Amino acid sequence: CSSDLNETSYCFYRGSMLMHLGRLQEAEPFQRRNVDLQKEPRRSALAYSMLGQNLQEQGRYDEAMKCFEAALRRFPGKGSVHRHMAELCLNRGDCPTEALKWATLAVDEERPLSADTPGMQNVNNLNLGEALTTKAWAVAVASRNREKVDPLVGEGLPLIHASYAPTRAQAVYQSGQAYAALGDGSSSVRYFEEAAKLDP
Repeated sequence: CSSDLNETSYCFYRGSMLMHLGRLQEAEPFQRRNVDLQKEPRRSALAYSMLGQNLQEQGRYDEAMKCFEAALRRFPGKGSVHRHMAELCLNRGDCPTEALKWATLAVDEERPLSADTPGMQNVNNLNLGEALTTKAWAVAVASRNREKVDPLVGEGLPLIHASYAPTRAQAVYQSGQAYAALGDGSSSVRYFEEAAKLDP
């Protein structure tokens, strides 16, 4: 990295690409450098959130949660960060009511957002779709109530077009986790297989 604005952009995109390729440990130094370089609060929140996602994928849950908390200090009310906190709780096997609290908050924060441009509205839809499927997973674990899970999956997945493969794959995977928690093996396998095809 160089020592100017280009360094910040390079570290952000390099870290992001490596993480999406599953090269988590390679991505981490770039993401940490991005955290150090970002000064604007919202961009800093995004940097912390991305580092937290990487650490969560590595199973370093306590470090990841600290990153998400740092992100929220810089951008309170950011729905995607609350979604990541819910996912962390579910992956770690924490109290399901805690996961459901964060997931519900994420949906409540994402749902009212609107945008003036189609591109930004697509981003809003992606975030809401992921929040809804995360909430479906949390509801399934917390209550085993299929009547509450089905509408969340039914609303969430259509918001995420298949061309956004990694995001779609994550939402489909979370739907699979929800049906696995409900004991519906055939549905969960179908969702897991779709997720694997979308993003091997």
